[in-house]
Amino acid sequence: MPLIWDPGSRLVHSAVAAGVPVQPVPGPSAALAALSASGLPTDSFHFAGFLPSKPGQRVHALEALRDETSTLFFHEAPHRLLEALTDIQAVLGERDVVVAREITKVHEEFVHGAVGEILASVVGREAVKGEITILVTKAIRPNADNRPIEEAVEAQMRAGKSRMEAMKAVLIKPDTVVGWYRAGFCWYRRRRFRRRCGDPDQGGDSRLDSSPRTANPTRGT
Repeated sequence: MPLIWDPGSRLVHSAVAAGVPVQPVPGPSAALAALSASGLPTDSFHFAGFLPSKPGQRVHALEALRDETSTLFFHEAPHRLLEALTDIQAVLGERDVVVAREITKVHEEFVHGAVGEILASVVGREAVKGEITILVTKAIRPNADNRPIEEAVEAQMRAGKSRMEAMKAVLIKPDTVVGWYRAGFCWYRRRRFRRRCGDPDQGGDSRLDSSPRTANPTRGT
């Protein structure tokens, strides 16, 4: 199965578009072979092909994958391995990593460890050769904050934030469903308004003027 991240996929696409039958024959695939023997979780995985060769683009690509809760794996050129591991450590943190080299060949090698340990191993080598696949363990999702919205906002205010800053912080919290926070944010604003202005449904005096407005009100003389 050599057409995973391979220019041959263009040929397959053209054949399918032209109505030519395409039948797969199982065969070697460095990416899937590396994943199966890595010891990292295989219940969910994300293959991203080759990381960009330019440092800025590589960092940007890794940032987009930082919160991915699947095992990540990439192809990489041997002369960029050190740079790629350095950026993985800087962007994704000290995660468990596997570097698979020359899969199914004579010099096949799997190097396991935290990314810092792998970096030290690579730096100590005179040279790294062969086809390389880097695998990175999945991100761990933080525990959800299930506090009521008002309590979460008050906690932010006790930490020194203004009321508006606190509401914004709660609104964009990454460890809960954003839509739930947005709904809670609207509820919190409505509650504050009712406290200030009274709730007609609860017998309060509303300060809203519900009388119809004219487009051109007449000025008093």
